Amino acid sequence: DLRVEWKSGAVPTAYFYNADGKLLGEEIMGNMKEEQIEEFFDKYNFPLRRSPVDYGSALFKGELDGHRYELYVKPSTFEQAREFAESLEYKGRKGSVLVINSQEEQEYIDGLLSRSTAGRTSSAWLDGTDAEEEGVWKWRTDDVFYRNGEPTVAYTAWGKNEPNNGGDGRKEHCIVTINPKADKSLPIEHRWNDVNCERYTAATLVEYNPAGEETGKEEL
Repeated sequence: DLRVEWKSGAVPTAYFYNADGKLLGEEIMGNMKEEQIEEFFDKYNFPLRRSPVDYGSALFKGELDGHRYELYVKPSTFEQAREFAESLEYKGRKGSVLVINSQEEQEYIDGLLSRSTAGRTSSAWLDGTDAEEEGVWKWRTDDVFYRNGEPTVAYTAWGKNEPNNGGDGRKEHCIVTINPKADKSLPIEHRWNDVNCERYTAATLVEYNPAGEETGKEEL
């Protein structure tokens, strides 16, 4: 029921009103960076709707152990990436956002990401979240892979002191894997980082699993 009104002029300004027309607040918008605009919208609990993403064609494609991967470099939020990935199909297999289950797979993904420049692809989404319960990280299959500081499966690759749920209003409930070119100091066992699902944007790696295979079942 909120309404936003934009007024141009010497100082572009946005005015926020409730359903009764009462002015809730105003903010000068000139020269604001994207993250500042997002914080401003959050301040008034006003949903910031992003434009649809034109993903275009996959920049790179590849296969490993029956899994097919397609890299789309156009940055998007996690929900945008998930919606896009799950709309795709390859030879009867439905697409989904990437899940990494082994160091071999991490090395292969690192290779795909490294073929794109760090400026275009600094990171890519993984299909895991702790949005339901803080500190309990689950893959899309609801399999827990990390619980309160301890891995529950054979392979994870969190960065040092990650996940830390810090730096973004304590709302880092999604996960990305970092392009090795973007941070050459990160060893392969420390590629993952938790980020804000709505504010952060990353590339999308679509994965097509072999028929009948589930994700995240290799327990410790």
